[in-house]
Amino acid sequence: MSDAAKAIVAQTGWPEREEDVTADNLIKYFARIALSRGVRHEQTSREWFRADRDTPERDEKLQAYLESLTTIIGIQQVTVLLVEAQKRDRDQADTLARVLWAYTEDGGLLSELMWDYMTDRGVDPQAVWDAAEEEEVADV
Repeated sequence: MSDAAKAIVAQTGWPEREEDVTADNLIKYFARIALSRGVRHEQTSREWFRADRDTPERDEKLQAYLESLTTIIGIQQVTVLLVEAQKRDRDQADTLARVLWAYTEDGGLLSELMWDYMTDRGVDPQAVWDAAEEEEVADV
């Protein structure tokens, strides 16, 4: 990695300490990751479009392309949410950033929360999991 690239990463890195967490710091981090993932996404896009039609290879390339696209959109959405929250209330945006940081640093909490959020909204998370597993097995 070049010195310039290292400097950008250092300027936009994931905060290592809770006291360093602000909405601005997470916005910079997520925006950099989204832009960086864009490079990979362009590559997956080219690979998919260039692959021979009606081949397993093209299907694999399509899967990589879609996963890349989904990743970028998710990161961009989190970035936009933090920016919009910050426009309304900077202190609340910083609080939200600290919550996101803490939940991420926990390791498993984010996944557990997804189960809780589905249950709270009347959706069986196990059924979602089972459907995803079924889809994965069908793709193999």
